[in-house]
Amino acid sequence: MVANIRSGSSSGGALYYNKEKVDKDEAEILYWQRMLEPFDKHGRMDVDACMESFWPYLEANRRTANTVFHVSLNPSPEDKLKYI
Repeated sequence: MVANIRSGSSSGGALYYNKEKVDKDEAEILYWQRMLEPFDKHGRMDVDACMESFWPYLEANRRTANTVFHVSLNPSPEDKLKYI
């Protein structure tokens, strides 16, 4: 398994990137914390709802340059994932 760890300044960009991957069934959301429900009534990722969850933190930390911490886990086809 390969883990990619990145930081950046565009919360919306990271969310839209993830939404695109989830919509294509190339990725899934494993865990979210302190966020509004990230899915709409059709089970699709709702970027606007996700952004609403981030606004209080972004407003409280305006001087922070890199507000995004993104971890992508990329298992090989041979890896077996276990959900606990």
